[in-house]
Amino acid sequence: MASVAGILAEFQARAVYLPPYSPDFNPSSKPSRSVKAELRRREMRTIESLWPAFGASLDRVIADQAHNYFQHAGYLLD
Repeated sequence: MASVAGILAEFQARAVYLPPYSPDFNPSSKPSRSVKAELRRREMRTIESLWPAFGASLDRVIADQAHNYFQHAGYLLD
């Protein structure tokens, strides 16, 4: 059986070790919190009003913010 190092060398790849898991560094937690907080503030009470508000809230989590969340969590190699 081939070693991991051998396979990586064969495909000219490298191993990237992820940081240990921590809820504080979960890149999906911050945008989820932002969306939930906004929906609570807007006091959506019906499914019909919730879906458009949910979509609008998700749209506010722009690419720059998502990039920052992942960078803060240690998942980007910049």
